[in-house]
Amino acid sequence: GKFQSLCEIAFQSLSLYGSASHSTIPVKLTEKEKLAVLGGNPTVKELSSRLASNQYNKVMIMVGAGLSVSAGIPDFRTPGSGLYSNLQKYNLPTPESVFDLEYFKANPKPFCKLAQELFPGQIKPTVGHCFIKL
Repeated sequence: GKFQSLCEIAFQSLSLYGSASHSTIPVKLTEKEKLAVLGGNPTVKELSSRLASNQYNKVMIMVGAGLSVSAGIPDFRTPGSGLYSNLQKYNLPTPESVFDLEYFKANPKPFCKLAQELFPGQIKPTVGHCFIKL
């Protein structure tokens, strides 16, 4: 159905399990583990099908900053383009100060200005964000 198709598109777009032409999950599983996890068919299609049919009641998704970078949200530490590299206009004692509660209590303006720049609506979610929301 529609949910399964969306899962497949999300997995392939995110390259979580290889390129679109290589849809087998690149984890070395024993035959017993393959059967336990995906009925012996560890593919994006099988995983999508099982998610769509609610065969899993607990799903954990682990992502890093890269999920949001393509949406225009900078990561924190990349020299030159990371968030911490571009906070000079706020005249902070350290880049991390923008997220420090004590600093915020003394001077909330830098955090509020930054939050306004990154405020939802200014940035569109990625395929990965949409998948997680499902």
